[in-house]
Amino acid sequence: MSLLSHLRERFSIGKTASGALIAGNRLMSPYRDWYILITFLVVLVIGLLSINAYFFLGVSSGDLVLSESGTQVKSADRLDRNLLRETLLFFEGEAQEFATLKTTAPQVPAPF
Repeated sequence: MSLLSHLRERFSIGKTASGALIAGNRLMSPYRDWYILITFLVVLVIGLLSINAYFFLGVSSGDLVLSESGTQVKSADRLDRNLLRETLLFFEGEAQEFATLKTTAPQVPAPF
């Protein structure tokens, strides 16, 4: 059998007596396609979950978090307290503005 005839046989599309498509010598079925897709997605999800679990456990134990000098740094040392105060004041102001908007009627001019 020549290479060209082998390729034609391998990639030819036909139908069986029941009407199912055949590609080469393999049966094409939507059930098979869904099985392949779902299997791939399950393997992908399991892989991503295992990678995320590795990083979560590594960070929570402190093994994966190092500073530039190679020593572990506590999270309290990295916080900017002034920036936190400014952020808190901003959101308190937003909460007060929202409370006044809830209690007062909006000043909308008449549409006519």
